[in-house]
Amino acid sequence: MVPLKLSEIAALAGGGLSGPDGAASGLCIDSRKVGPGDLFVAVKGPRFDGHDFIRQALAAGAAGAVASAGWAGSRAGGFATDGIIAVTDTLEALHRFAENYRSRFDVVMIAITGTNGKTTTKEMIAQAAGASFGVLKNQGNLNNQYGLPLSLAGLGPEHQVAVMELGMSGFGEIALLCRLAKPQIGVITNVAEGHTQFLGDIGGVARAKGELLECLPPDGTAVLNADSDILMGQAARTKARVVTFGIERPATVKAESLEQRPGGVSFRIDGMDFELNLAGRHNVYNALAAVAVCDRLGLTRRESSRRLSEMRPVPMRQEILKLKNCILINDAYNANPESMSAALDTLRETAGTGRKVAVLADMLELGEIGPVRHREIGELAGRSAELVVAIGPLAAYINEGAAAAGADSRHFEDNGRAIPYVLSAIRPGDTLLVKGSRGMKLEEIVEAVKEKD
Repeated sequence: MVPLKLSEIAALAGGGLSGPDGAASGLCIDSRKVGPGDLFVAVKGPRFDGHDFIRQALAAGAAGAVASAGWAGSRAGGFATDGIIAVTDTLEALHRFAENYRSRFDVVMIAITGTNGKTTTKEMIAQAAGASFGVLKNQGNLNNQYGLPLSLAGLGPEHQVAVMELGMSGFGEIALLCRLAKPQIGVITNVAEGHTQFLGDIGGVARAKGELLECLPPDGTAVLNADSDILMGQAARTKARVVTFGIERPATVKAESLEQRPGGVSFRIDGMDFELNLAGRHNVYNALAAVAVCDRLGLTRRESSRRLSEMRPVPMRQEILKLKNCILINDAYNANPESMSAALDTLRETAGTGRKVAVLADMLELGEIGPVRHREIGELAGRSAELVVAIGPLAAYINEGAAAAGADSRHFEDNGRAIPYVLSAIRPGDTLLVKGSRGMKLEEIVEAVKEKD
């Protein structure tokens, strides 16, 4: 963040400053991560209230804090030597600041959403564009109503392009994030069954993701997956130019001559060769979306091809690790039925001398369709792997499906019970896939396997 006086931040956030008018050079909502010069925003979340940690943040070197007017009024005496910005609602103030701060910068803002592939597509665009432009991207999972404002606060005069991943779990969230980011280019990677517990069905997912299209300006660009009927059905919602990408159907950016290879895939676009060091057909779609955006930015296809060939897997997203005794496919970051299916495709296609082993955990937030989808994934896993290890309450249905498909399948309630079995079951030469929803913390399995190896 460009250093700003607290009084200036207060004006952008719609608050009033009391105490010294210092300067801040960053925003933080986690008191454990506060550094000198950060402004601590005391956001009240579903599991915490940042007001309880203001004193801790200030002691860690925070330049000041944003707090609710009620809190500031009742505790002003104890913080007279600190800069406190009092606001009606701290989350709303964070949003207001991010929106106003972003408006100060003339950047090409690219917003990416979709059920799967958001992060990899973001990384691909940033990788390809980074040779020609100063690029800002959101770090980690700072992609929701709490994280996106922190990402936007990273804008500076050195940036010409910003690539922002937008996450959501309910209606209206994408529209809110677009109000803050003000994208000129919007990418929707795909629509699949994710967050259906909150959105009802896949049609609800499409409508929620499609909020991005309504937020694009008439001179903007919407980049859509041509192979998705339900997604293309949302195209009429935008006034922007529509650019498509795909493999199966006619598209503005279309992949041909796909060839899978160990740890990667090659394809052609309009006669230009592309090589990815990322496995799976799904990553071809991610790359096509990235190329469509890079076309809009004015990059040549040759430059896009060269830069994408240098791309490496994002940690915990189909990260293929060649250990001494096995090949480990670390896809532990998140899961839904479509991404599970894609991961099992990668497991089948990855060359190894031993068995295929699938360690799969619950896919969360699916609602009523959860049991059916878990059993279906279990059946697919049973046809893809000789050994299936299912972890979690819903994974009992994965276990049922895998056993019905003829695989050796075991079920465990949690990671603690599963780890000893997994470590004892792995044989030299095995290829091991580890995948589940973020809440299942399957990185514990990954770390245990790596430590034993």
